[in-house]
Amino acid sequence: MNAPVSMALLMAHAAMPAPSPFKQPQLEPGTQLLKLGYLHGELYLDLYGHLDEDGYEVEAATLTGNPVNLAELFSHRELGDMSAWCDRNLPTARELLLVSQQESRIDRLEWERSCG
Repeated sequence: MNAPVSMALLMAHAAMPAPSPFKQPQLEPGTQLLKLGYLHGELYLDLYGHLDEDGYEVEAATLTGNPVNLAELFSHRELGDMSAWCDRNLPTARELLLVSQQESRIDRLEWERSCG
């Protein structure tokens, strides 16, 4: 009498789709590293996001050296605080542009010296 019930349970279990494997949230492709080793409490985080004329915006955070995106664990306020820290402590877009222009002038002068 138990055999038909057991067989029906086995058949029902076999027909159920297998659970999909759990995937950790990863960084989006093309996400720019803003700061390596930012100290948040007692954790060292890598901050990812973008820089524009308005400043830095932190969109993702990982444990240093780990690709798993932990941004969902932080409130918008905490991500905003990280963005504000980047604005205060990292070079602005204008400063980076000036450095890039200076480096390209130096490269051009070195190239002109070597050719002329």
